[in-house]
Amino acid sequence: MSELYQTLLRDTDGTSVDNGDLALRIADANEFEIHREASSLDEDQRGRAMTAIADRTRGGGTFNALETGALLTMFDHLTTDKTRAELFADMEDETGISRTQLFRTLAMFRTFGRELLHDRVTAARCTCEALKLLAGKDVEEAARSEALEFARAGNFLTIKVAKNLIRKHARRQSGQDGGTAEKPTPSVSPKSADAAVLWQHSESQLHVLVRRQSQSVVVDDETIVMALEAALAAYKRVTVEQQTAPRVA
Repeated sequence: MSELYQTLLRDTDGTSVDNGDLALRIADANEFEIHREASSLDEDQRGRAMTAIADRTRGGGTFNALETGALLTMFDHLTTDKTRAELFADMEDETGISRTQLFRTLAMFRTFGRELLHDRVTAARCTCEALKLLAGKDVEEAARSEALEFARAGNFLTIKVAKNLIRKHARRQSGQDGGTAEKPTPSVSPKSADAAVLWQHSESQLHVLVRRQSQSVVVDDETIVMALEAALAAYKRVTVEQQTAPRVA
């Protein structure tokens, strides 16, 4: 067993093992090992581990973000489907980092961390936001591979470069660049299989749909959350205006 959590619990003042060393150990462990150890902890140990992770989740920069993502991987394995939202909300309160950014940082580590934590030179050439964009769930693996090759060649991986690579490989996948990408056979109705639909939510009397403006638009989770918040604010504003508008006799 990796004993990641036991290491965390023994280092009560956070001075014996720094985040970098711990992150490397997390990077060298697989998700199954981390989950198995997390499952072996009792409630007291789980609580102390969560507190320790929150205390360590500070700082900025790409390498620090990768280290934070490694710690969040441990934190994620301490949660369940029922408790994940609540516990990440607590983590948001403890660290001052929004839940959206916590999940994006977690995804960044799971996509790139196990490689880049062992390659500081390449990591230093990658902006944090570029890696978060490339870690998006709809991004083609080819775009990620080309991005790392780009950085390893001595280039600086910026947000603009990342977006261009995402668009490039999205077009290739859809065959828009003149390629012969095979079209997947739809297993559901065309409406539900619409690639432009990013998220949807249904209630008994309402259906909310989030759709990208065009296939070339790069959208991540934070963009969706911000758009939904803006839409809700706009709806509330219009509703208030309608309720307070003077009535014409």
